[in-house]
Amino acid sequence: MSDTYEPTEDEIVNQALDFHRRVIDFEIEQLIFRCLEYDKESRRSDRLHAARMAKRRSHVICNVKFTYYALTQPPLSEDGLESARRWLIRKHSEKKSS
Repeated sequence: MSDTYEPTEDEIVNQALDFHRRVIDFEIEQLIFRCLEYDKESRRSDRLHAARMAKRRSHVICNVKFTYYALTQPPLSEDGLESARRWLIRKHSEKKSS
């Protein structure tokens, strides 16, 4: 009998869904942060204002794209399931060795 741990299908699916939820939560949090930065910068007026506004606008646009991408990705893609499976195996082996 082998000592190799293999997670169940339910464990893999649950972990993949958890990863997907965490990515979406992170991207939404970053989008809100960038929008607040943009709003704060829009209230300033000095000679570097236009350059800072352009940088903030660029950050907001990037975060919108990343958030859209995260929201439109299927949570149970083949790659997502495989990543979750590998992560569960690694965590199990770390627990076992400690």
